[in-house]
Amino acid sequence: MKVKFTVTNEFPIERRTAEIYAQQLAKVGVTAEIELVPFNTWIDKVFTKKDYDLTIIGHAESYDLDRYARDGYYFNWDNAEYAAMNKKALTTGDNVERNNLYIKMQYMLADRAPGIWAFTAPYIAATRKNVYGWWQNQAVLNSNVVRVFKTR
Repeated sequence: MKVKFTVTNEFPIERRTAEIYAQQLAKVGVTAEIELVPFNTWIDKVFTKKDYDLTIIGHAESYDLDRYARDGYYFNWDNAEYAAMNKKALTTGDNVERNNLYIKMQYMLADRAPGIWAFTAPYIAATRKNVYGWWQNQAVLNSNVVRVFKTR
């Protein structure tokens, strides 16, 4: 079996990960040709046209369960049951019901695997000695500065 692994040439971590996956796939008889493309080509070919066998990209919304219910998203996954649970979770005012729906949705994603989350890239931050409250570990891909402060 042969597959094409389309990755951007701008992001070394994705490129190296594709190389490692290709080596692992070769061990089970799958030949993965790595196609390095500029990011704008990846957006057009993979994200927009959904023309790919395998790909890897860093996502800014890694905890966004809603993306799996989006029509036409590049994962090419269409599941009416999941979409209905997502719609209910987004519209209910009952926090317990919402949490229970999110739990069911996560189990469905784990079972059906429309996309595989390989890892979260390391978070490295450098601050001055007098800056406090900066996150040492990043739970989500953003910079929460609500509790950051500086002393003189």
